[in-house]
Amino acid sequence: MKKIIYTILILAVLLGIALLINKKEVSAPTDENVGNSNGNPTLCFIYNTEGGDHLTLKLHVLDDNKVEGSFIQEFAGKDKKSGEFSGTAGPLDPEMMARKADTIWTVTGEGVTNKEELLIIWGEGTASPAFGEMKDNGKGVYVYANPLKVTYPINLSDTDCNDPAVQK
Repeated sequence: MKKIIYTILILAVLLGIALLINKKEVSAPTDENVGNSNGNPTLCFIYNTEGGDHLTLKLHVLDDNKVEGSFIQEFAGKDKKSGEFSGTAGPLDPEMMARKADTIWTVTGEGVTNKEELLIIWGEGTASPAFGEMKDNGKGVYVYANPLKVTYPINLSDTDCNDPAVQK
């Protein structure tokens, strides 16, 4: 009986030593992967093509279904558009397993800064910005001319927010 107890004790000590040796070092979190005030992390998405198209999206989900972030849109052969956005996020659609954000994007392109409506659907590892004809709403904000006709043709893939391509 004593032999079994000593064997179990020795195995437990060896297991403990093995776990200590194999323990991974935990790095200090960065701003990009820390949860915000409600514990939700910053979500980052990217899209690149061999033809030179590059889109990045950083999305912070805040308290009270508010969202904010940044969006960069660089299509090959066209001027870069980039800027910050903020708005609201709808509830999770259980059928799509996604949420939709309705935001206003303060966007700079061709040396001009405008405000544009930006709809984003995200979930299940992807995010898709809306594209469609836009018009000035009379208050200096460009909105979708027909929100029912917007399309979501580009799926950005989720990525680590520390990915150098996101920092571009």
